[in-house]
Amino acid sequence: SRGVLRNVRRDAQLAQRGDEGSRVVALVSSQSDPPTLSQGLDELECSRSLGEAIGRSQAAGDRETIAATIQQYIDGGISGRSDEMKPAFHEGATIYGYIGPDLFGGPIQGLFDWNDGNGPAARLRSNIAAIDIEGSIATVRLELDNWTGHKFTDMFTMLKTDGEWKIISKVF
Repeated sequence: SRGVLRNVRRDAQLAQRGDEGSRVVALVSSQSDPPTLSQGLDELECSRSLGEAIGRSQAAGDRETIAATIQQYIDGGISGRSDEMKPAFHEGATIYGYIGPDLFGGPIQGLFDWNDGNGPAARLRSNIAAIDIEGSIATVRLELDNWTGHKFTDMFTMLKTDGEWKIISKVF
């Protein structure tokens, strides 16, 4: 039982680090006697640790997918072509924020129209400052400098729907 426990703890650590080849080991007792309370608690602790490690591994994968989705938005800004950024957004997405003293807001199509008319932001610099994930929702803070002379801090709300992360709202 202790050997199995060590294997589960090792595998939980591998899964937490995201090492390839990590595996999940079933807790099997070679004894015919029922497990003691202590063994049961040890197995419960290992099961919880493994579950948390797998959750962190999934979150790391989600983080990469979210960053790739945000990169589609950035690429569309650099090229000045909204067709490149559209796949990052949910069809019902919205946008709100200020460009100078003017409030810009409404359906996301407004961003696409502005981007197409604004032209390429070839010298755009970007930094994903934060990604926060909770289940099927996420928030992203993106710092942008020199979007055709503008500096923006974008805050995105994202939703994982049909297995894909999509931007639901952009506030800047």
